[in-house]
Amino acid sequence: MANLHLSVSSHRFKRSPFFDRNDYPDTNYGIYNNRLYPLSSNLDQKAHYQHLRSQCCLYDVPETPLRITGPDRIAFLNKLFTRDISKIKVGRAGYAIACNHEGGVLMDGVLMRPNDDVFIYVQANGDFLNWANAHAANFDVSIEDFDSWVLQIQGPTSLQVLEAISDIDLTAFPYYAV
Repeated sequence: MANLHLSVSSHRFKRSPFFDRNDYPDTNYGIYNNRLYPLSSNLDQKAHYQHLRSQCCLYDVPETPLRITGPDRIAFLNKLFTRDISKIKVGRAGYAIACNHEGGVLMDGVLMRPNDDVFIYVQANGDFLNWANAHAANFDVSIEDFDSWVLQIQGPTSLQVLEAISDIDLTAFPYYAV
């Protein structure tokens, strides 16, 4: 199958605050969660992969964080997801899968609990916001896209880089910590 390049107006899609950092003439873009994001450029992919495996790389990703608040937030999230949300402690996160009405996977992502009053669901591609709002009728909750963006740092030296640029001691930073 030949490569298919479809020209679309890039002005109708949201752009990350870091968009210009990746905007080279040879960059190929994709659309994910109504966000325009870089798929690839003419960087040496083998060298990039080796750098990721031996050091770290920073990625501007299009996943969309949604904020869930309200007195019924835990009961509501327990209705949406396949795991017991009450077990996610403050300052922690967990992998969360939402199923459709037939039991198939609708959405997956990471559900974070930065404090006792708020959950943040960083969702994959899809219209989860409208789907969640459709199920919120009997719950006192608010679900909102608060126009936040995700950066990922990946690789074996990630924590050392984060420590070098912040005042936080990350030596004891546990897996899925917020």
